[in-house]
Formats: sequence, C-alpha cells, structure tokens
Amino acid sequence: MSIKKEKVLLGMSGGIDSTAAAVILMEQGYQVVGATFKVIDNEKTDQTIKDAQKACEKLGIEHHVLDYIDTFEETVISDFVDKYKKGRTPNPCVKCNKEIKYDEFLKSAEKLGIHKIATGQYGRIVGEDGNYYVKKSVNEKKDQSYYLYNIKYVNLKNILLPIGELDSKSEAREIASKSGIDFHSKAESQDICFIKDGNYQEFLKNYIDQNLEGNFIDTEGNTLGKHKGIQNYTVGQRKGLGIALGEPHYVIDINYQTKDITLGLKEDLYSSECILREFNILHPDIDLENEEFNAKVRYSHKEEKITIKKDGDNLIIKFKNPVRAITLGQSLVFYKEDYLVGGGIIDK
Repeated sequence: MSIKKEKVLLGMSGGIDSTAAAVILMEQGYQVVGATFKVIDNEKTDQTIKDAQKACEKLGIEHHVLDYIDTFEETVISDFVDKYKKGRTPNPCVKCNKEIKYDEFLKSAEKLGIHKIATGQYGRIVGEDGNYYVKKSVNEKKDQSYYLYNIKYVNLKNILLPIGELDSKSEAREIASKSGIDFHSKAESQDICFIKDGNYQEFLKNYIDQNLEGNFIDTEGNTLGKHKGIQNYTVGQRKGLGIALGEPHYVIDINYQTKDITLGLKEDLYSSECILREFNILHPDIDLENEEFNAKVRYSHKEEKITIKKDGDNLIIKFKNPVRAITLGQSLVFYKEDYLVGGGIIDK
C-alpha cells in the first residue's frame, strides 16, 4: 500500500458505490473524511444521512453533513422550474453536478482544510502529459461521465473518482462488503431526488402560478385544439396529449412565447442539426472543427456521429444521421473514443 496521508472529502450516501469508493481510497493510503449532502429536507434525505453515518462509523472515518438546501433551491430547483416555464426539458442532475457536487462541495472541502474531493460516480479523471482528462468508466454500462462535462477544468486535479476503474457493479459490492455493512435492502436511486414519485407536473404546481395554456398546432400552423400548459409536455411525447387526431401524433416543438405546441407525425421528430449554448470543453488540446465525435443527446441515448462548427458563444452540431426527438434543455455531450471532450445545453 502506498503511503499517502493526504485528506480527501468523499461524498457518502451509505450505498454500495460510495462505500466502495471509501474502501478503495483508504487502501490507497488516503485519509478519508465522509460527507453527505443535504439538498432537500425529507425522510429520504434523513435516511441517507443515517446510512452514511453508519457506513463511516463502520469504516472508522469522520463524517459531516453539508447543508446545501438554500443553494440547491437557488440553482437547481429554480433552473428546473424556469426551464419548464420556457418549454424546455431540463436535466437537474447535470445542473446539480455543476453547482453542488463539484463546486460547492470543493468549497466545503477547502473550508475543512481538505484540497481533494471524491465521489462514487462511474467515470475517470486521468493525468497525461501534464494535462487532465475525463474518460468513461471501465464499466461502460454504469458510466456516468455524461454528467461530468460541465466540471471546471481547473478543478479536475482536485477530484478523485475511485470506482471508475472497476469492471462491474458486483466488484463494487465485493469491495464495499469489506466494510461489514449489509447492503441487501439498499436500492439504487433512479428518480429526481426532489420530486416525489417522479410526478414533476404536481411538483411544478407549487412553483408555477401563471397560465401557460395555449394551442396545439400542426406543422403548417393550423390550430388543432387546446393544451393544459407548456410545462406539462416534452418533445417526443405521444401519450397524455388529451387530443384525438386519428393517428399517433408527437410533440415536435414547444414555443414558450406564443404557448403553441406543435404536433406532428413520427417522421417529423427527426433533426439533422442543433445548437448548443453554455458549452464547456474539458479536453485541453482538441480541434473541435476538424474532428468527428460521438455524441449523446441525453444520458440514456445511443451515441451519434457529429461534426461541430463554432458560432460565437454557441456550437452548431451536425449529425451524420438524423436523430429522433432532440429536446431543448437537455445536454448534448460528446466524446473522442473514451475521452469526454465536452458538452452543452441544446437550445435550437
């Protein structure tokens, strides 16, 4: 075991991945300090804190609870609501990674006199030839590098992702079992943490009081009927439209200025181009305009071949093959082989 007395502040949920990360770091010689984020105040958060405290106690490491409730409300939730008001479909986990998990967390570490942070996310940060790069995790089925595209490059040297080198979830479980914790009843969380039962429309009722109702229109601009508010729909949606048109129709576009929602047929969902704003490039020596990249238009989407052109503060993305249901507000993230190059918010 290499001797490293350096402290690292590790985000702990008490689950398999973060506990495995703690064990790996300790075996590497780091002095691990656990920390659990409190971004919302509910029973699920309370249980996560208890689980993390139990894990840290088993491992014999210090534990802190970091209260980010106000910051989370001001950044992640406010952005989530604002995007739906404007007919966008945001990804709050991307926003949380940027604002909380790899920004506020690093600030909290510095206040504790700790200069490195770590999480149980599946990805890799590697140093090569004096530069730092983000790469996909070895276990590509669990890879979460998509969520890392908007980390500040200057912070990469201070971030550790211990489980990115693991081949499988079972390997993470085996490592975590060294802590002596029973993970049998600990389920993986898949939902948005601040929305109960995944019902985002019900959640938005607490924040949106203005009338966002308008018309369904066809691709020629003809009125088809009324809808219940643009915040209740997303591009690609077919079910729950509340309108019968004889054959399946899908949401093609949402115009927040006119409150019109365009409906079309399946073939109308495909696009060959989009515009990215608020983009971030993490690969320090890449030629964006003279390369072909693999891109995901959402986390669960298969990779698509793209080329890129710069346009002021935006990037114009051209797809080799038309892509279905490109959704405004989602993040498009692109790679060169297994290196994460960058990404941004889909705007047009």
